[in-house]
Amino acid sequence: MSNIVRHASSYKSLDAAAMKRFVAWLEERDSGIQPSYHYSGRCMFGATCFGLVGDLADIQSALMEFAFAHPDAQDAIARLVRTQRRDEMGRDMIVYFPDVDISD
Repeated sequence: MSNIVRHASSYKSLDAAAMKRFVAWLEERDSGIQPSYHYSGRCMFGATCFGLVGDLADIQSALMEFAFAHPDAQDAIARLVRTQRRDEMGRDMIVYFPDVDISD
C-alpha cells in the first residue's frame, strides 16, 4: 500500500473519530442540529455518509466552537469543513461529509 493511500485511510479514521466526538458534544446541547448517519448526496450513486441537518449558520458555528474547545480535533475538523458538501432540504440544510461514515 502506498504512503498516500495509507495516509488517506488514517485521515478518514481520524476524521470519523473527531466527528463521533463532535456528535457526542452536540448531543449535550440543545442546538437544533440533527445528525444524519446514512445520507446519500448528489453524485454519490447510492453510497451513504454522515451529515448534519439544521440551519447552516448553526452548523458552521457549532463546528467552529467544537474545534476551538478541542484543539486536538482542529486538524480533522478543518479537513472536514474543506470537504463538506451541502444540499437544501426545504427550510433546513444538510451539510454532509462524503468521506465520513460513522455508522456502526
